[in-house]
Amino acid sequence: MKIVRSLFMQKCCSLVFCPILLNVSFAPNQEQRIIEEEISHTNGVWALLLFVVAAVVVTVCIVYLRRRRSAELKNRATGNPIIQVPNNKTQYNKTQSEKEAAIEEGIVSVDSLTPEELFAYMSRIIQSELLFLRADFGRQCLMDRFHLSKERVGQAFAQGSSYNSVADYIRDLRLDYSTNLLKHPELSISDVSKASGFLSLSVYTRTFRKKYGVTPSAYRAQG
Repeated sequence: MKIVRSLFMQKCCSLVFCPILLNVSFAPNQEQRIIEEEISHTNGVWALLLFVVAAVVVTVCIVYLRRRRSAELKNRATGNPIIQVPNNKTQYNKTQSEKEAAIEEGIVSVDSLTPEELFAYMSRIIQSELLFLRADFGRQCLMDRFHLSKERVGQAFAQGSSYNSVADYIRDLRLDYSTNLLKHPELSISDVSKASGFLSLSVYTRTFRKKYGVTPSAYRAQG
């Protein structure tokens, strides 16, 4: 009877204490896994926040640099450089180029230019695009090309250049251009006249002699 009672007590103890021991043995491992999962989740959240912050900082820097560049161009273009009698030709050309670049980018309006600056701007485009070779080229073409009024164009030439009118300027460009064509003997004087933008050979000959003191034929003969 004592043996049976002893076995019964052992059985009961095993049933009561084994689950407790199992729970005690597995509890630390379970808590460790929970802690590791929380740490992993926290690290992921911090990584996402750092990425968002970095993206915002980069975007702000890009916007700032672009606005600063635009402001610099505008300040340079609307400044007060020495235009009438520039002491440094390199400085003058640089300033003029910066203003023209600002106009091309739409940062500065043509209306903000002084007569000297406006004439230099138009002259560069007229010569680079050979607009003066068009037989119908005149003040109206300049008004349409640069979106200027008649008075503004006249002011640019009268106050910003050594020419009294647009016609005088165009005539000089055409005559200078014709001197290069006269170096080609295969071209007749009439061909040179037409290629230089003159509608009449007689007008070309008369204006050429007035400027150079000789006729186009005599100029060619001089070599």
